[in-house]
Amino acid sequence: SMGHLVSEKTRRKIANTLCKNSYLMKHISGEEVFVHNLAKWCRDNNFHQGRVMDRVAGKVKKPYKGWIGQVLNPVV
Repeated sequence: SMGHLVSEKTRRKIANTLCKNSYLMKHISGEEVFVHNLAKWCRDNNFHQGRVMDRVAGKVKKPYKGWIGQVLNPVV
C-alpha cells in the first residue's frame, strides 16, 4: 500500500486533535447539532470528514450535504 505506516501513538495524537473541539453543526433546514467527536459524527452519517473539516475551518463556504459548522471551543 502507498504511504507510510502511522504509529499507534501518532494515530492517537491525531485522533485526539480531531476530537478535542466541540462543533456546532447547522443544517439548512434549521436543525442544529452539537458534535463533540466530529470523526464519529461523520462516520455515523456517512459524511466525508475532510469535506466537513473544510467547512468547519472556513475554507469552504458552501454547505456540505446541507451542513455548515463552526468550532465552539478551539483548543490551543
